[in-house]
Amino acid sequence: MSSAVEFRATAFDTVVQAPTIKSTSFTDAPDANAYIHVTLARMKEVFKMKSYDSTGEYVRYYIDKPKFLQYIDLSNAVMETDVESLYSAGTQDISLNSGSNQFAHDFLRYIAMKIFGSSNGVGLFTNNKEVIDDITNNFVLNYDTVLSAVDSSSANSLGQKTNSGLTVTVGSDSDGFYVDSSGGNQNALNIGWTLFQNLVSSQLSRASDFLSTSTPNVIREFPFVVGDTISVYVTIHANPQQKSVTTLANSAIDSRTYRVRIKIV
Repeated sequence: MSSAVEFRATAFDTVVQAPTIKSTSFTDAPDANAYIHVTLARMKEVFKMKSYDSTGEYVRYYIDKPKFLQYIDLSNAVMETDVESLYSAGTQDISLNSGSNQFAHDFLRYIAMKIFGSSNGVGLFTNNKEVIDDITNNFVLNYDTVLSAVDSSSANSLGQKTNSGLTVTVGSDSDGFYVDSSGGNQNALNIGWTLFQNLVSSQLSRASDFLSTSTPNVIREFPFVVGDTISVYVTIHANPQQKSVTTLANSAIDSRTYRVRIKIV
């Protein structure tokens, strides 16, 4: 019986610069967990792989970018509600953000807590929607850029692709566009390879069973099981000019890092 594995694709990790949060009450002057649910069937549509020699030494990894963007909206991840996931200042009142509990809304509550000592201070900010939209859009732009390096939807995807200093070579065959496991592609930008390496290190038997039952040159769904998770880390930097007249006059607000988990159900 396979047990669940937490996968990590560091290429998706994101750093977002938040705008200065404005309020008439003051002048401009992984900490928590969030999650989304995605079904096993959909995850297997997005991530596929195949061995293409009789030894299994070389593997090709396929990611369906359109389906990823359709099925996996990381920007809408909601905050975990268990005590371990809440920052030490206390539970936040999601009613202050019209009942929303995405991580961008949580960041506003975090800023309010740092400035006013209470998440109730969210009600004093005058540009909440602008800040939430900016954080969300920057996050989406980042993982869209990452996926473009291994895009399976465009004939222009062949050849070397670079993002954040990492380079992979994209090839194509009758099953679509792929990045294989050759030496130059063994880095975090090769998301499929990274996930399979996670599986090898966490549950070697599942990885070995998958490879031993694979037929060369026959594409297969990535061997996820219900209960697996993929963790994406997003760090939001508060604007360095974000000051409070009182409590933060001489210091900036700390960055806040969220672990966004794609939970396979």
